[in-house]
Amino acid sequence: MEGRAVLGPFNVDRGQAIASFQRLASLEVEALCVPHGEPVLKEAGEVLRAAAPETDWL
Repeated sequence: MEGRAVLGPFNVDRGQAIASFQRLASLEVEALCVPHGEPVLKEAGEVLRAAAPETDWL
């Protein structure tokens, strides 16, 4: 999704996927390369922290 990060619906362990997403969001990163969509090339940490994987794709 343009300008934001979302945790996709396809994962084996939803709780573990959310925990991993939150761990990534705690890192200070500038760039984020994802398997689907365009890379985030600036302020990637802020984009991750703005995401709410607990409520996406429920």
